[in-house]
Amino acid sequence: PLRRRDRRSLLLRVRADRPPACHRNRKALRTRCLAEAVGSGILVLAASAASAAALSPTSTSLLMGGVVGSAVLSFATISGAHFNPAITCAQTVGGTLPRSDWLPYIASQIAGASAAALTIAPLLPPAGLPPPPAHFFAEVAVTGLLFSVPRSVLVVPPYGPTPL
Repeated sequence: PLRRRDRRSLLLRVRADRPPACHRNRKALRTRCLAEAVGSGILVLAASAASAAALSPTSTSLLMGGVVGSAVLSFATISGAHFNPAITCAQTVGGTLPRSDWLPYIASQIAGASAAALTIAPLLPPAGLPPPPAHFFAEVAVTGLLFSVPRSVLVVPPYGPTPL
């Protein structure tokens, strides 16, 4: 009989030889990119509509939570439902998304979000001045967090989670 440590080592090697579940039975790249574009567009449309309607923070949170949950349930089996370039990068670095797919995914997400923004822009009231540079840097910082948290929490190598 194998010792416990040897069994664990053998199990890890067997798992490493099999592709992850997200790589098995995958749809065509075009289908996955379309799902990413539509999902990103849905999120932008919902966020823009909530902003234009001047909903309370609680209502906006409930609306966005429902929209994100619905989009993820709808598209997770097709593309993984990343909808955000930061999540796509984290999944690529973590090895759950092939490196050859990250650029088409990100291009699709940007295209879908841009199409949604261009679609809803004429329906919204005119915006004021563009946000100051501080808002841009805050967005960069929050995106960095959005990239690092799934990377450190969801990607668990055999020896434990990676530190932030």
